[in-house]
Amino acid sequence: MPEETPWEGPEPEEPTISEPRPLGQLPTEQEPVEAQQAQPQFIEPLAVDPQPAQPRPTGERHAPKHLAEPPAGKHFLSRSEKDDTSERTYQSRHMAVGTVSPYTRPAYPQPWQTGTADWPKDLIDEDDEPKRSLAKSLVEWAIVIACAVGVALLVRNFVVEPFTIPSESMLETIQVGDRVLGEKLSYLVRAPEAGDIVTFADPEDPETTLIKRVIATPGQTLDLQDGQVVVDGEPLDEPYAVGQSWPLPTNSATVDEPISYPYTLGADEIWVMGDNRENSLDSRYFGPIELEDVSSRAWLKFWPLSEIGVLS
Repeated sequence: MPEETPWEGPEPEEPTISEPRPLGQLPTEQEPVEAQQAQPQFIEPLAVDPQPAQPRPTGERHAPKHLAEPPAGKHFLSRSEKDDTSERTYQSRHMAVGTVSPYTRPAYPQPWQTGTADWPKDLIDEDDEPKRSLAKSLVEWAIVIACAVGVALLVRNFVVEPFTIPSESMLETIQVGDRVLGEKLSYLVRAPEAGDIVTFADPEDPETTLIKRVIATPGQTLDLQDGQVVVDGEPLDEPYAVGQSWPLPTNSATVDEPISYPYTLGADEIWVMGDNRENSLDSRYFGPIELEDVSSRAWLKFWPLSEIGVLS
């Protein structure tokens, strides 16, 4: 083996270790670089912003109910630069001691978790959009239909009502199958007058509506003489009448006693007859009509279109 050659150079210097510098004291020029690097470094952490993120603008869509909480183990970025900075600062302060994972949300609740703001768009299930749109459309259509039905019922019950004529009792003024409109506003301010064509409940079947012409009004006396109608001693001129006006041989079961002439009407009674005098069951059969039973005044024939016009 070769012999070891002794070191002939200068002896190495022992490393110099300075005492630690007090915290906060600046290094001096005489202090070695190694000593400067050995000093403990203190980094002032950023202050955590105590304010939560600002709510999203009004009008943003909420997340569906099945996403009431963010999925476990998934990290979501904040929705604003300020909130993002706060979260990273929060993590940088606590990750040093191992209390917070980089995949964990901050301890304080987010606005969309407390109900004070809408959920971020990245948490909304896009597959629910068609379902919400269909449900919204169905609700809107249901509201429209309900409103339309409600308006139609109000108009029918209080303003105007259509009727179809099933019999020949009003020939030649109204034919079988004609359709007329009965308006209900006139009799709110006045009583029926002689010559009006009115609709009323059938005394024998209140569910059925009849249509006749008013011949005499409350307090008047009516008589049938030689096939002609006489009111208060004056024969009526009736160009609309077909045939002669004779008393009927029978009366309705609703009449307490046979109808005899002359007949004086009560304070709330009217006498009605069909224009087709020889083919009409009217007040000669079931007696006078109570004013409260009158439902409307037939004023317009709207079908057939070739005969549309005001009734008189």
